[in-house]
Amino acid sequence: MLSLTDFIAYLPGVKPKLARTAILEGDILSKQDRGGIIYRNAYFADDVRLVSPDAAAAILAAYQAGKLPMNRGKGVSEAPRATEYVNDEVVREQFRERRRKEACLKDISLVKERDFTDNRLLDRIFFAHAPKGIRTLTLDGIDVMKDVRGYHTNSRKNTGYEVTFYWTGSDGQQRSSGTGKPPEAFNRANDPDRNWGLPE
Repeated sequence: MLSLTDFIAYLPGVKPKLARTAILEGDILSKQDRGGIIYRNAYFADDVRLVSPDAAAAILAAYQAGKLPMNRGKGVSEAPRATEYVNDEVVREQFRERRRKEACLKDISLVKERDFTDNRLLDRIFFAHAPKGIRTLTLDGIDVMKDVRGYHTNSRKNTGYEVTFYWTGSDGQQRSSGTGKPPEAFNRANDPDRNWGLPE
């Protein structure tokens, strides 16, 4: 998947910063087309935005129609790399899969067993669909259990958490996915061999 910045670089003669602003804030794209420009990280916003092939096609069409800001003396020309990206079926499938995962947060019937290894997605699904205290959800016909363990800092003023999900796969194998232990887990306060950090 290409970032918007990288895709713009595939358009010869375009002023990249002005084109990015025009694409994101102007009326060059429809609202639907602009919906194909998404943040790279599904869990928190950052400055990098990815462009779907459909949104890329709309940007390419705007470029070919002369609607993007161009460097002086430059005109519209062939953009083979941009065209290749627009037609890339692998990238299209990646975006469809990402959209499906986003939709899982509202409709857990869309969750697939292959999603269970994405512990961040599972955590968001549990947060959205499991009331406080509920530790098991049935997803894709499989019971998935969530376990949360807290580890104190040495001062005991803060706590780091380890989140683990457990399930029996459709192949009968016990499986798990999780965040792993936080740094706090290795503090003296969490180590019985060091007397839980207490003075002797």
